[in-house]
Amino acid sequence: MNALLIKGIISVKGDRGMKICLFGVSNVGKTTVGKLLAERLDIKFVDLDEEVKNRLKMSLEEFVNTENLRWRDQKRGSIIKKIIKMEEDVVFAISPISYIENFKTSIISDDNLLIELYDT
Repeated sequence: MNALLIKGIISVKGDRGMKICLFGVSNVGKTTVGKLLAERLDIKFVDLDEEVKNRLKMSLEEFVNTENLRWRDQKRGSIIKKIIKMEEDVVFAISPISYIENFKTSIISDDNLLIELYDT
């Protein structure tokens, strides 16, 4: 990872409730990069898929096969809002979501750094 990027992130670390949100398609490396970044910055790492499993008490497979896409995105959007409201610094890996209206107003903030990971 670019050292300049790390220095920029470290300079904002310490702001009240800073969230570094990693977006990207499935298997692009959000969890891997997120864990490394959180470790480097000595802050908490949160993975949306793990939060879905823990908070909804079901496997990811059960979740994906339950109801419809809009319902799933409403549930994930609700979890995202709760994570964003936490008062601690967090690196947050967010799996793809189709209906972003469930969380977009809460994620756009000076306390949140949004990063899209992509594979070439």
